[in-house]
Amino acid sequence: MKKVILLTFLSLSSIFAQSEPVNSEHPVYSFLRRASVAGYIPYYDGAILPKSKTEIKKNLSELLNVKNSLPVSLSEELSFYEEMFLSQRDNKEFNFEDYTTSAEPVHLFEYSGENYFVTLDPVLNLTAHGVGDDSYSDKTAFYLRYGGYVRFIYKNWLSAYIIAWNGNAYGSREVNAIDKIVVQKFTFRKTGLNHFDGSEGGIFIEHDIFSGSISRNRTEWGENFYNKDKISGVSQFFDKISFEIKTELFTYNYLHGWLVTPQFITPGDSISGDYKNRAEKYTAQNRISVNLSKRLNISVWQSVVYANRGVDLAYLNPFLFWESAQRSLEDLDNSFIGLDVRYKPVNGIELTGSMIFDDINFEFLQPGKFQKFNNRFSFMGGLLYIPEFAGRLTAGLTYYFVRPYTFSHPGKSENLAYTNNSFPLGIDIKPNSEMLNLHLDYQFTPRLRLSMDIKHIRHGENIYDNSGNLLQNHGGSFFISTNQFSSEDAWFLAGEFQNTTTVEFLLFYTPGANTLIKAGYVFNKSNFNAPVPENYFYTSINLLYF
Repeated sequence: MKKVILLTFLSLSSIFAQSEPVNSEHPVYSFLRRASVAGYIPYYDGAILPKSKTEIKKNLSELLNVKNSLPVSLSEELSFYEEMFLSQRDNKEFNFEDYTTSAEPVHLFEYSGENYFVTLDPVLNLTAHGVGDDSYSDKTAFYLRYGGYVRFIYKNWLSAYIIAWNGNAYGSREVNAIDKIVVQKFTFRKTGLNHFDGSEGGIFIEHDIFSGSISRNRTEWGENFYNKDKISGVSQFFDKISFEIKTELFTYNYLHGWLVTPQFITPGDSISGDYKNRAEKYTAQNRISVNLSKRLNISVWQSVVYANRGVDLAYLNPFLFWESAQRSLEDLDNSFIGLDVRYKPVNGIELTGSMIFDDINFEFLQPGKFQKFNNRFSFMGGLLYIPEFAGRLTAGLTYYFVRPYTFSHPGKSENLAYTNNSFPLGIDIKPNSEMLNLHLDYQFTPRLRLSMDIKHIRHGENIYDNSGNLLQNHGGSFFISTNQFSSEDAWFLAGEFQNTTTVEFLLFYTPGANTLIKAGYVFNKSNFNAPVPENYFYTSINLLYF
């Protein structure tokens, strides 16, 4: 009888399945990854975010089948997310308290037609920063974002949404610029205004093993849960087309993105004025991931960055080896190949390894030649551990190594660098660096999580004079590739040695399905004049914007 009730419940919940993605910063992803590491959803693949509501509901349904076997901490969280994703309110009348605290989905306005569903909600974000660094004359700042969120869902295979908002910054511009959301906005960064805006959205389809979209939203690619090395949350949103083919054996992902380069101004005359321009820039990426067993997953990734021309059909072709294609196109572009491995030797332990080859020169992968500047790659090794004696604790340890000149490319400015509008596409750590990262999460309750993140970074910076002119190039920049200031031998950590330790404490509180509160404190210690304060705190309240 119990199985019948459960199957009935799951079949009813599938009626509300949706292809709409769930924001990549949503706390449900932390829960699903931990449940996967613990061995309860062995085929869960969290390398690419966001995921659709349909897929999240499927994973939650798998966990419901084994709920009696779950430890108390995971069982409590499952109940919380079951209410959030697999239930519908009986009372549709709007209530402000339910809107902010109910785990079940609540909307300001909703309408159900024949086979379609429409919702309308406000979005709101209030974020405050404060610094304890005496070099800042004004030590406090905050900003407010406000707008609207409209969803449209048709049956269980098509959805669309649009979010549009305005923002206003108050207090110190220097302190507000600590926040990546603010500093990446053109009107704040370039025009000096204290207001800015943003938009995201797209159209999404999902049927059987296929899903696809045209969208602008936060996308993250990378096997490591805390450090996404292919596409991280560092750079600004970019427009893209993408699709996925997902089977029990393998998953194939493709993405073509329209990136941004900084504008340049061509002087005009007194009548026409100056001309604003920017170079066209794109990235194409794909990944095939294979489940060799419940414990072992291997994936191959390839990417290309190209610029200074229109969209190239070779890179719109998702089933092509782009390293060879770009050579047939006269070698104008910057291509990458990567290999990822995810392995769970026992339940509670997950090991990940990732390699990215910028230039593949096997002759330099040997003693006596390893230091050559042609040898460009990055490596990341990770460990996730959930102790059996402390099921609410998750420990993550990551080592990241990136050779000099990796992710840069000869050419004008940053057009072929692995960047988007001057921010790295991957991890925000410069070439010629290494990082050791310890991350601890403790899930006090399903709604409350405390994190501690410690990063120690060593970097070999290029040598500049007092005017900022390059004197020695040691491959320490995304934007400067090999040139007349380079030596053929690019020794790791050569140049100006920079040492940075960052400690961050972060509190996540999820009052309900529509709200998220974050608070954090960051301490930085460097042996050089770093462009960030030595210590600062931040708090944010988010309504339907996470």
